[in-house]
This record gives sequence, C-alpha cells and structure tokens, in this order.
Amino acid sequence: MSRRTTFALGVLSCAIACSPIVAEPLSDAPVNAGCPDVHGCDLYDVDGSPTKPQCHDGRCDFGRPDFNFSVVVNVPDSSYFAPGRAFVLTNKDLNAQPGTVSAVTGCKPPLCVPLPDLVSAKGKYRVTEAAAQDVGMPLPDLTSVPVRVSFVPLLGTSQIEAAPAGIPADPWLTDSTHFVESAALPPDVLYSDSVPVGRYLRVASPEPPFDEVFPPVFGTVTAQPSGLNDDFILGATQTPLDDPSGDSRNATVSRAEGLDGWRVWLIDSTTGRRISSRRTLSGTKMVVRLDTVGQTQPTSPALREGVDVIVAPPEDWIAVPRLQSRILNGTGLEALDVPSLPGPASVTGLVASGEEPALTGVPSRVIFASTQLTRLDGTSDPLLKYSTSVSTDPTGHFRTVLPPGLYDVTIEPAEGTGFSKVKDTFDTSEKLGKTYHPPMRTTALGRVLLADGRPLAEAEILAIPSDKPVVGAAVKPRPARTRTDRAGSFTFELDQGQYVFMVEPQAGTGFPRVVQLRSIPTGIADLGEIQVAPPTRLAFQLRDPSKNGNPIVRAMVRIFAELPGRGPPAVEIGRSMTGADGSCEILLAQQPR
Repeated sequence: MSRRTTFALGVLSCAIACSPIVAEPLSDAPVNAGCPDVHGCDLYDVDGSPTKPQCHDGRCDFGRPDFNFSVVVNVPDSSYFAPGRAFVLTNKDLNAQPGTVSAVTGCKPPLCVPLPDLVSAKGKYRVTEAAAQDVGMPLPDLTSVPVRVSFVPLLGTSQIEAAPAGIPADPWLTDSTHFVESAALPPDVLYSDSVPVGRYLRVASPEPPFDEVFPPVFGTVTAQPSGLNDDFILGATQTPLDDPSGDSRNATVSRAEGLDGWRVWLIDSTTGRRISSRRTLSGTKMVVRLDTVGQTQPTSPALREGVDVIVAPPEDWIAVPRLQSRILNGTGLEALDVPSLPGPASVTGLVASGEEPALTGVPSRVIFASTQLTRLDGTSDPLLKYSTSVSTDPTGHFRTVLPPGLYDVTIEPAEGTGFSKVKDTFDTSEKLGKTYHPPMRTTALGRVLLADGRPLAEAEILAIPSDKPVVGAAVKPRPARTRTDRAGSFTFELDQGQYVFMVEPQAGTGFPRVVQLRSIPTGIADLGEIQVAPPTRLAFQLRDPSKNGNPIVRAMVRIFAELPGRGPPAVEIGRSMTGADGSCEILLAQQPR
C-alpha cells in the first residue's frame, strides 16, 4: 500500500470520527409541551369538559383529579418500614387537610402522604367448656385452639372487601403460636401480627384437627392506633354456637359404595368460604354435626339463605364428583344421599381446524365443568359437580376419564396458533369423540390521537380481560398487548370477549393512561379513534408514619377507579414508582370511561 493511499485512508477515518454527531430521536412519541409553543393548551380542549386545561411548568394539564379512586401502595422488600406489605388508601387520604392524618414532621397533605401506622393485632380463639362439650371435644374452660387468621381489608367505612371490588390488596395472614404468659399459668395459644390502622373482616379458621369440630368465625374488626386485641370466645353470651341444643345442624350423609375418607362442610355460596366445621365420614351412612357461628336466619336458629353444603371425596380420587346442594329455607341437611354412578367414561376428542378429511390439529388446553351428571338409574343430577382439565397432544387429540354426563367445555388453543378461546359442550354418551373447531382470533385495530389531533406514536396498547362476570356461552379471554406506530395506528389479534383496553403513552411524554371497556366480536373489530387528553396531575411524597417522616423509596403506587355507570370491579388507571425522596407523579385521564 502506498503512502498516498495510507494518507487518504487516514484523512477519511478522521473525517468520519471527527464529524459532528447528528442527534437521532429515540422515540416518535409526541410530548406534552403545549405551552408556550405553537401547541397551546386551547388546542387540547375536550368536548363536554366543564374545565379547560391550563399551563403548569410548561405542560398542559387539568390540575388535580376530581373523582373518587383508590390507591394501592406496594412497599418493596428492601424497605425498613413494612417490607413487602401492601396498603390501601383513598383519594380522601391524599386530599386530607393538615391535622386529619398522622402528625408527621414536615409531611402535610396534599404535598406529602404518610402511610397508616402499623399496630399490633393479636388475639385468641377460646372455647368454653360447655361449647367444647356440645361439639364433642371436651376441653377445660376457655381453652385456646390454634387458628389460621386472615385480616381482609375493607374499603373505607363500608363492608365491601377490597379484592372483589377490583382492588388488589391481599389479606394479612397470621398463624397461632404457643405463648407463655407467666410461669404460673399453662401455655396459651395466641395469634399476633402487625396490621395497618383500618377496618377488616377477620376470619379465624381452626387448624386441623380442631377444624373437625370447631367452625370458622367471622367479624368486622378495627385496628386502632392503640392496637387490636381480638379475644374471641366460642360459647360466650355474645358468640354462642348456632342452635347448640337443636338438630338444625345435623347432616345425614349416605353413599352405598361407602364414605370412608369423604368430608362434608358448609360454604357461603357467594364467596365460597367455609363457614362450618369440616367433618370426615366413614361407613355407608353417617350423621354428623356441622356447627356454625352467626349463620342463622333473623328469626330462627335455622341456617340463613345463601349457604351450600359440600360432600366431597378424598382429594386424590379421580373421576368422582362432589355433591353441592343449596340450603333453602334453612333445610337441606337431613338427607344428603350421594347417588350411585356408572363407571367413569373414557372420552376422546379432537381440537382442529379445517374440514374432513383435511383436518389440522390445534394444540390446546381443554377444561371440563359438569352441568348434569348421570346416575346409575339413568336420571340426571345437577347437584353433582366435577371439573378437570387436560392438554391435547401436538396433533390436537385428547383423552381423559369423566363421570358420565353433560359438560361445559372451554377450549384454550395454545398461544401462537392464531385461534381463539371458546366455550362448547360435551356429552359422554356420544359414541365417537367430538371434534371442536375454535374460531380464529379477532383482528382488532384502531388509532390513538391526542386532543390536538396529533397521532400518539410508541404508545403501548394493553387488552386486559374484564373482571365482569362471564355469563352464557361467553368465556374470559386472554390478555394481549401491542404498540402504536408513527401514525398512532395499532393492530393485534384477540380472543372474542370483553376487555378493559388501556392506552399507555410512553414514559416522559406527559400524557395519561386512557382506559375503556370494549367488547370484541368475531371477525374484525374496528375500535375507531381513541382520544388522549391532557392529564390531571397527582403528585406527592410518600412517607412512613414516624415522626421523622422517612421517605418510602421505590414503592409501586397504583391508582384504581370504577368505570362510571358500570360499578365494580375497579380498573387500574395509573401507576408510578417513588423516587429516592419518596416522591411520585402519576398522570391520570380526566376520568375513566
């Protein structure tokens, strides 16, 4: 290589290395910088809105939110205060006036929000000698028994539980431990934990083997700043056994093939919670007592409405249903006959697309839930319940065993196959295995625009299955996600069903998450144009409740609200993570719809 060539390459290399670096935008997402440049806040006016967006710190927004919402704070495991715990606040807690919350130095709403105090919650499940005698387990008076306790958060001053209302706040759980109060007294059994100040549904369930005779107990309790001392006494004047001297809790269970290892108990038909003792059966016919507390009708000792009785086989049994019967007018325990059934039916089937003879198998999960099972005499029994699931092989074929009868079947094709989740039926009396043809997933498309007409690029679109109850032939679809392109357009494939659609603008753009409830039919679903208006700004510092007001760092703060006119469950409308000083900013849409 000549010197001239070497020099030329060197000049070229220097030219490349020394040339100015041209900035390339990392995102096409528009930014909410509407003031004072050409995109003024007046361009963001929203039809029907009683207020107009204003300019604050170079961004257009509507000020603070003016609708009701709940705040869920998930404290990280690294926190000194309440590591790994979740707290539920309301917009009233965030908007409280100074003096109405914990007096924390330098922490005054609405600029600073202290989390509720953690206080001691302790108690016992004690039994009087008479109550123990009534249930058939003689014990000294006021003996305490080990229990598993759940403190289920209630919203505000209501009796509404957080989780069914769409607020992801798990119960605070604790177990009993042996406790020695003094050397002069025998060891006691105490449950103890720390819970936030607030109201709870307390559920105390005796641990085995005490659950055989002692029922769970329910009660609304309030954790005060001074703590919670929850001493429950079964058999006390205020908390007696239901109908201890009567026979309204006697269950007569029979099964010609035998009951060894079977169990019987009562549940609340709405929540599914066990509300009675849980007795183990034996022989071919047995009378057992299912004791309860506080589960009577207003004017009689009979069981209240909304109670089911369950007679279930051992957990390791296959293709044997359980009996589930509703208690009506306080009666229904007298003759619980588990009927004789034919032997389990060996069933086969196929999940496929196309037509005979050119069928193509679709790998799927197949879920069976009985609607009517067949007795040995050929009659149908809707009280018998059985459910199971099976996966197909790669060719779409499945094989399992089921108690004979009629079933609802949910077909859930594997992700990536392009087929939708669907509900169908199955009859074990069919001679040949049934072939299911799931429909193709729906192509959903739409476009996201800002209120000033600009397309919202690089926004994430989330399709979250709605928590509204599924009825009829509908099924709960599976979630999906996609992103908008430079023109604000998006498209993706979805199962048919009802979704909560979320438009999540890119972080730092200054626009809020928009939430809408949409139903997706078969074929093509045009969601039209989704408009994103300027946000309402929610900003505060999160502190612990100590006098120093230490910041809660890296906590996840999530905002939930009900869709107007639709009621619970609530949906998530915004989230943020607190910084090193405990501060966070959440941009909310004016109100979810």
